[in-house]
Amino acid sequence: MLTDYRYVEAISFLDGELETLPAGTPRLSLLLLLADAQMGIGDLDAAARTLAEARTHSPGGPGNKAIAARVSRLSELQHLLVPPSLSETAPDSAESPVDTTLVVEEQEYLITNSFFETDLRQVLTDLSMETGIPIVWDATVEGLVTFEAIDQPFEDVLRSILLPAGYVYSSQQGTHFVGSPRPDGPAFGLLSTTEVVSLSNIDATEAIGLLSDFFEPYVKASRTDNAVCITAPQSFVERIRSDLAKIDEPPIQILIDVIVSEISTEALRKIGLDWSLLGTDGDETVSVGTDHTDLEGAAIIGEITSLGLDIGSYTVDLAASLEALVQSGEARIRANPRIAALNGRTAEIGMTKDQYFVIATTTSEYATYNTIQAVSSGIRLEITAYASPSGEITVRVKPDVGDVVGKGANDLPEISRRTASTTVRVSDGETFTIGGLSIQSENTTHKKVPLLGDIPLLGSIFRYEEKSMKD
Repeated sequence: MLTDYRYVEAISFLDGELETLPAGTPRLSLLLLLADAQMGIGDLDAAARTLAEARTHSPGGPGNKAIAARVSRLSELQHLLVPPSLSETAPDSAESPVDTTLVVEEQEYLITNSFFETDLRQVLTDLSMETGIPIVWDATVEGLVTFEAIDQPFEDVLRSILLPAGYVYSSQQGTHFVGSPRPDGPAFGLLSTTEVVSLSNIDATEAIGLLSDFFEPYVKASRTDNAVCITAPQSFVERIRSDLAKIDEPPIQILIDVIVSEISTEALRKIGLDWSLLGTDGDETVSVGTDHTDLEGAAIIGEITSLGLDIGSYTVDLAASLEALVQSGEARIRANPRIAALNGRTAEIGMTKDQYFVIATTTSEYATYNTIQAVSSGIRLEITAYASPSGEITVRVKPDVGDVVGKGANDLPEISRRTASTTVRVSDGETFTIGGLSIQSENTTHKKVPLLGDIPLLGSIFRYEEKSMKD
């Protein structure tokens, strides 16, 4: 009615609404509309009283701004209606009468209205009539609306009304279409748009799995281009694009340096590392030390069997001692790989040797056929590292060491395999060691007295064997 300049009709309607409005219902928006209508017919005194009443119902913020705007407008209208004083009247003022025409400012796309348990379709109709913007909705639109708007932009009001009810809208050629965002909705084709987001650091299928389940119907993965295709309402597209940008951030790359060495227990003691101080054989728990050169530091108890683990910073003396043991033959470096891995991705290192043997199988028809099977021995290491913003790195490590120790039945190789699995936390650049993956080797030495040991029968008296065990 205000947009059609039907001010008298609007005043009558608003007065009736204010009288029948239940107690506790917001009245500010109706009072502001009433003040606009009263200023429209030039009843400035009534408008002033209405604005004074509106101040008592304003919660602050946008309400105070709306009241202040109307008070300013009221002052301008009052100034236009005040007759000029004699001292200010020019001689030719009679020929130039003051224009007292009331100029109504058009508040295009600004909404001031109040709805209390109003049918959503009626609300959309009112907004369309107030703004002159066509609004079309599909058959799914229903529900009640309680909302108050005070000089709010039309788009904000429409969004605030529709989103809580689960509806979206799109604007095409000046018409707003409202409907359900579900892909099987009757107006989904009008409400949706399509966008392709290319990913650089994560697989598209994995990225979709990390999105909220709510967005699953709107996204599809392209494995060829490693991209995500989004078909959804524009507000959904913006949210999905934002989430994908966070998921696709470049991961931290971690450089892992590994030394795999074989060293005797005696040689370990020479350089100050004694796993017997850190743990015992059998099913006993093992302490985890905190310093390579001082084993009396604080310890953390871990359920690791036959495994010693030490965390700290390698000193120059320790590195030099290890190199000296290698040169003297008391230690052997079996591998020294360096590998880079992305944060949270498993890196695998393997230095293995495959030995093949033949297995003969006899069928029920007494037919025999041979199959070849491989047995692997050597070193395998799985490392998964997680870096934190503080610089600490959580490392999950699983070493596997296998050696051929002899031959069994049918000359099949016997493999001695030692494995461990543990998770530790270290600082950037810090080193930790895992020990205790030991194997006992038995050496038998045949000795004899020269000449006498070779005499048949009696020579056994002058021959003997020496057995030694070595870890």
